[in-house]
Amino acid sequence: MKNLLLTVILLCFCLPFVKAADQKMILISTNETDLILQVAPNGRLYQTYLGNKLVNESEFENLSWNIQAGTDGSVSTRGWEVYPCSGAEDYFEPAFAIQHNDGNMTSIFKYVSSESKKLDNNVTETIISLKDDVYPVEAKLHYVTFAKENVIKAWTEIRHMEKKPVTITQYASNMLYFESPRYVLTEFSGDWAKEVQMSSQDLKFGKKIIEELEKVSCVECLSTLEVKGNFPYRVKGPSTPQAPVTDNDLCTQCEYCVDVCPTHAISLADEGMYSDPNLCIKCCACVKECPEGARTFDTPYTAMLHKNFSARREPEIFF
Repeated sequence: MKNLLLTVILLCFCLPFVKAADQKMILISTNETDLILQVAPNGRLYQTYLGNKLVNESEFENLSWNIQAGTDGSVSTRGWEVYPCSGAEDYFEPAFAIQHNDGNMTSIFKYVSSESKKLDNNVTETIISLKDDVYPVEAKLHYVTFAKENVIKAWTEIRHMEKKPVTITQYASNMLYFESPRYVLTEFSGDWAKEVQMSSQDLKFGKKIIEELEKVSCVECLSTLEVKGNFPYRVKGPSTPQAPVTDNDLCTQCEYCVDVCPTHAISLADEGMYSDPNLCIKCCACVKECPEGARTFDTPYTAMLHKNFSARREPEIFF
């Protein structure tokens, strides 16, 4: 199976619905990949296919929205719902969870309309509108395909018109279903002078990762959690509380530093201006704003910075 590059972006803002003629089958495709969505008789939208590009449109007729069994093991008229909500009949983790004004935590999105338009010769945007037929909550699914690059970018907009604020406990930019014995996740990471370092690893079922993370009881234990092919967990250790110090010979106790400190870590004491290191966030606003230059922040790097960067130098050429 050819690699699928799926870029998912979450945007939550409100736009009006775009109406179009109802479609029972919605095709979202690149030059190499087809994503096929189908409106079921119950009015809900399901994913029926995601994979290599189909050769003939006649193959669409062999696709069914309800071939998947429920997560409870029953064989029922269920499918892979494109944007499932909490409180429905399936036990998979929902893409969207909401508590309505009346306390109900159930929503079911049904298909309203869809529209596809070409943005240029390579890019096509498909917008699908869904709506809860009981509560005034709407979802708009966006899919932008880049045909040559084999990229499908997806995001979702949520809008509600209930009279009071609602509580949203979960929302996802999209919900895609994969069906293959093996997938490989390729990702890029890097640091200074080591940008765009590519690594690959087998993509495992997500809940297994969650269970492993739950076993980690302390920050120091993260170093024992091995993630093959990548090193996302860095344990830097607890930092020592620090705060800028005051030169009492220069300080006039104008208390301007007290005013600019965002965490109220500075106060006037008998011995002069006192900074609480447990409250200080090291923003150095007091250092920058002190009119007398009486505040300094000494760290192991201060001497090196003063030595190398306190004055402008002529360009140097290294061979």
